[in-house]
Amino acid sequence: MSFLSKNQGKWTPKPKKTLLLEEDLDQLRDNFSHVQKLTNIGTWTYLIDRDEVLWSEGIYKILGVDTEKLQGKLEDFYRFIYPQDLEKVAEYVSYAMEGKEYDIEFKIIDDEGKIKYLRERTRVILDGEKKASRIIGIIQDITEFKVVEENLRAFSKDLINAHRISGLGSWRYDFKEKKFYGTNELFRIYDIEPEDMKKDFEDLMKIIHPKDRPRVIEAMKKYTMGDAISIEFRVIQKDGSYKYVLVKGEPRYDKDGQVVEIFGIVQDLTENKILEEKLMKSYNIIAQAEALANIGSWEMDIESNHLVFSDEAMRIYGFNPEKFDNTYEGFLKIVHPDDLFIFHDLFGCPPKDPFNLEFRFIKPDGSIGWIYQRVEFILDEAKKPRQNMISF
Repeated sequence: MSFLSKNQGKWTPKPKKTLLLEEDLDQLRDNFSHVQKLTNIGTWTYLIDRDEVLWSEGIYKILGVDTEKLQGKLEDFYRFIYPQDLEKVAEYVSYAMEGKEYDIEFKIIDDEGKIKYLRERTRVILDGEKKASRIIGIIQDITEFKVVEENLRAFSKDLINAHRISGLGSWRYDFKEKKFYGTNELFRIYDIEPEDMKKDFEDLMKIIHPKDRPRVIEAMKKYTMGDAISIEFRVIQKDGSYKYVLVKGEPRYDKDGQVVEIFGIVQDLTENKILEEKLMKSYNIIAQAEALANIGSWEMDIESNHLVFSDEAMRIYGFNPEKFDNTYEGFLKIVHPDDLFIFHDLFGCPPKDPFNLEFRFIKPDGSIGWIYQRVEFILDEAKKPRQNMISF
């Protein structure tokens, strides 16, 4: 800043007011430079009549270049634009020359080869004839936001797929808004449309199996009191069938300790429950058949010496379920002493094919019983006994 001004060929001191205004202007320029750095923003002005562009310091920083690598032509800037975006940017600049403003996003490759995402907005200045004379543009480096946005989008997509594959949905209920929010998978599990859950849990109660509603209502009361819950119940589908679901959730509080919302997940257990019911039905049929035929079955894991007996086998041997430890050693205690060698020889050299076995055992009342068994060893990949299935 100069303290002299030229007046009629002579240098004279500038008025104090002028000096103060120039100081203020220098300060504004300095502040604006700092603002551009802090916000990753740069500005440019295109003087259409002169076909010249004036770049701010922020533009050079975004491109990662000095003044020598970016001259005052639009083409100098175009060479940094990502190839697939160049045509779009050039087209919008031509629109601006016709007086149309724009707001676009595009990518560039800076001087170090890094890809950056930019947002550009313009303002067109018209002359007295309503023709564009200047285009003022603001460019902001939004790379950080775009990377986060893309990561969130990818994560969201993966999460949606994971929910779909695992039959898992998530939901949230806002007490202040009295509004229910859920994922697509949740609505698929419940077989309802999002608009069917407009306000509160009364809409949800309509699709819960009548016999399960009291338990769900009680769980909701615990929610509002600040307790986390885990509950299974059935939901009625549009075709009249129903699904088994597991709902887990926990409340969230405000700074005053008041419950403000409930967040949770819902998992479709239908396939597991149907399989469980089929297995239980098969087990009951087998148990009834064993009881009618006075036949029991048991299984032993050789590595752990752990045994699993059917109900009828427990009855035949006279085992007390609360006292028997389900070990091979515990079983040998009821084998008649003179027949123990049978089991020692059996496990010393186990047959590869199924075989028959007879031995005596001592009943709880001290009497002796006879057992006939059909035995089969299950071999592992090394052809060694891993498990033996025994029925009698």
